[in-house]
Order: sequence, then structure tokens, then C-alpha cells
Amino acid sequence: MTSNTNGVFEYLGVHLLVTNESLPQSCNDKIRVFPALPADASLITRFALLAQGGFLVSSEREGGDIECIGIKSQLGGTATLINPWGAATEARVIKADGTAVVTASAAEISFATDAGTRYILERTSKPYGMYAYATSAHPRTASGLARRTSLEDAVDGCQ
Repeated sequence: MTSNTNGVFEYLGVHLLVTNESLPQSCNDKIRVFPALPADASLITRFALLAQGGFLVSSEREGGDIECIGIKSQLGGTATLINPWGAATEARVIKADGTAVVTASAAEISFATDAGTRYILERTSKPYGMYAYATSAHPRTASGLARRTSLEDAVDGCQ
């Protein structure tokens, strides 16, 4: 802690807050992933966190590129995601079994979910299946979406 004319300032808490706010945000029934990360292409970031509305959200950003977003709906209801690739980029939501749910070029993508069902948001120009896969001896080290072997497993990082 530091002490200055403004009082006592706990700077470690600020670092934790910045980390938390840069991964996912969910407020006003909208989910945003990686809203505040630096443009550093060497930064590799992965997370699996709970969002508002009972959605477990998992994503990976590597080389400055968000590969896809995994969502597991715990309660059902409508999920609304801010398109992380921009409104001009066509993205699609598919169920983990590969069934298409919705395709849109919009700033926000909304879709109805069923409780216990897994979904993937991907760019149509760079679908999830085109990424290379890697395996790991320890399941926790393979938490990134692009390191999974199937669409069903892609969202398991959310559990």
C-alpha cells in the first residue's frame, strides 16, 4: 500500500481489477470478451468465467486474434454477445454438435439457448475447425478453445 495526499491506495487491487475487466464483461444482458486488452500480438490470453444470465463463457486470444467463443448455457434464455470481430465481420453461432443456430454481420448477436447446451461463436471466414490442435498430458493446460479436439470439447473449458 502507498500513502499520499489522497489517502491510502492499495495498488495491488487495481492490478487485479484491470485484469478482471480486460477478459470478459457482462452487464445489461450483453457479454463482451477481451474488451480492454492491449494490441500486443505476443500476449496469449485464455479464460473461462461465468457471465450474467448463467452463461459460462470461454475464449482464447493468441497473436492478437480471438479464435472463437464457447458458451455453455446453464439456465437457458437469450444470450447476447458483442461481436468481438466488429459489426462488419460475419459470425455464426453453432451448437457443439455442429448445428447452425444463427449467422449475422452485426455489432450484437443474440440467440435463444437451451439449459445445459453448449454453443460456439465463430467467424464464418475462419471457422473453429480450421485451427490446429495440440494435446497436453494435463487437462488444465489444454484449456484454450483451439487446443481442443472437438466442438463438444471446445466449450468444456467453461465447466
